[in-house]
Amino acid sequence: GNLSTFITVFKAKTDESNFDATTQKSTANKYDASGIELEAGYKMGSFRINGGVTVTDAKIVSSGLTPNRQAKVVYQLSPTYSSGAVTVGAAIVGSSSAKDAQGTPFEATLPAYTVVNAFANYAISKDLIASLGVYNLTNTLGYTEINDGRMAARSINGRSAKVGRDINRHYYSREEVLADMNKPVVQRLIDLMRFRNSHLAFGGSFTSAAPAPHLLTLSWGHQA
Repeated sequence: GNLSTFITVFKAKTDESNFDATTQKSTANKYDASGIELEAGYKMGSFRINGGVTVTDAKIVSSGLTPNRQAKVVYQLSPTYSSGAVTVGAAIVGSSSAKDAQGTPFEATLPAYTVVNAFANYAISKDLIASLGVYNLTNTLGYTEINDGRMAARSINGRSAKVGRDINRHYYSREEVLADMNKPVVQRLIDLMRFRNSHLAFGGSFTSAAPAPHLLTLSWGHQA
């Protein structure tokens, strides 16, 4: 129908080892994370809207703290409208607040923020489309990390605009996508993706370690 929804519940355990070549320090942590992801889409005539929200409860096993820069909630919303040769739309992306540099004198809270990106496309011909895009339309200030010890923070980019064009690039309709799904090459690619997602050989775990200041070990383990 016109409405589609997808719900994913996840739970993950991660072991992480890091080595900072600048400070010559090694760190190791274990993380537990669980949450839910909701995606939905709706269409009505020339109007379409897609969105999603992910809620994550993540903890560092040893301290019980939330990992640095890990927001509890992230979300996105993308409405579009088409009329003849013109298509306009937006992409709204947001994040709840998060902690960074925890346990140091520079600990801080990264405030929640929402970024609005907008675009407009005009189909000059079948193979030529003119486009205008504006990133961070409201010029929102959003911090993504604290730089330890340097009294600075990294932010998202401010408002910017881009004018472009697409030439000789075919845009597939839903009907064309469904028809091409039956092509042998597409079916083989789908089989390959299923194989990658289900075969036991890909069900292992990745670990990294720094046993010495000059040595970094990366490994992939699997138990049959």
